[in-house]
Amino acid sequence: MESNKTFVVCIDEIRQNFVFGDTFSGGYTRSVTMSDGSVREIALCPMMKNGHLVVELKDGGHVSYMGPNGTTTNGSLMISLAEIDVLTDDSAASTR
Repeated sequence: MESNKTFVVCIDEIRQNFVFGDTFSGGYTRSVTMSDGSVREIALCPMMKNGHLVVELKDGGHVSYMGPNGTTTNGSLMISLAEIDVLTDDSAASTR
């Protein structure tokens, strides 16, 4: 079951930034060319797993799961996610 939440994603390699602040809902795919010339296919799919919202991360043949508000690394690739609702709620709290 997919989540209908909206997320912000940032994808970085130690040497360069690929994506900064793309928003997505339902799923996200992106091909990035690493500094060594290799191409990585990234796919993110929010879903419910054991009653918790997680994001399935496919990076080539590697599949892992991450929280909806966090960062994970796979080699020199770093992927950060944040739910839009969480960002909005934090912003509202800081202006009170």
